Amino acid sequence: MSVEKAARREIEKKDEESRGITAEEKEDYIDERTAYRNEYDEKLEKQITTDELTGLANRHGFMNELERTLESMRQPRSPLSEERRSKEQVAPALEEFSLLFINLDNFKRINDALGHDAGDNALIRFAEILKKSIRKGSIEARLHGDEFAVFLPRTGEAAATAAAENVLKNLESDPELNKFGVSASIGVRHVDTSNLTEEMTSKSLTDEADMQQLKAKKGGKGRVEVYA
Repeated sequence: MSVEKAARREIEKKDEESRGITAEEKEDYIDERTAYRNEYDEKLEKQITTDELTGLANRHGFMNELERTLESMRQPRSPLSEERRSKEQVAPALEEFSLLFINLDNFKRINDALGHDAGDNALIRFAEILKKSIRKGSIEARLHGDEFAVFLPRTGEAAATAAAENVLKNLESDPELNKFGVSASIGVRHVDTSNLTEEMTSKSLTDEADMQQLKAKKGGKGRVEVYA
């Protein structure tokens, strides 16, 4: 520390003492401010990445998580023994994931018949069905309008397809949405370390899953199509 800084710090210390502020109190104050700032940052991040209507992730949050996953999977990894991994509580490296791209079929019927408030309630209802249908640890998102997506970490193609079929089954059994003929067309895109390329981005992968969703819709709606 320079002489000038030391002198200034001495003056500050005397000022704090004259005001009755002890070093412990100052440290407590700094800790409180840090905790407040961290809490504020967390709330702001959640607000930025959450869909206000459904409480699911929004497009921004979903795409950011997908980009982080792709970047992580591209990083070289040093092998760890099972004993060391267990001792250090290190989670296994992510080697695969799947995406679901979902578009509701016949959703416009609700807006046309009952108005946009009823349409919003239907979207909230579908978000609840989606969360119930997908295992914990996944990320469900509302991308735009009646478009939804799901990020399924450590999930192979067969398991992702089964999850998509479960969404369709639960949606079909919902009396409120079923009476308007609302179903869903779902596209599945699986990625693992064997087919991961530098060209893959969050946008390219969701676009590919979306193309399968469109294929499912053109094939009769209420169906699942898998990227090949």
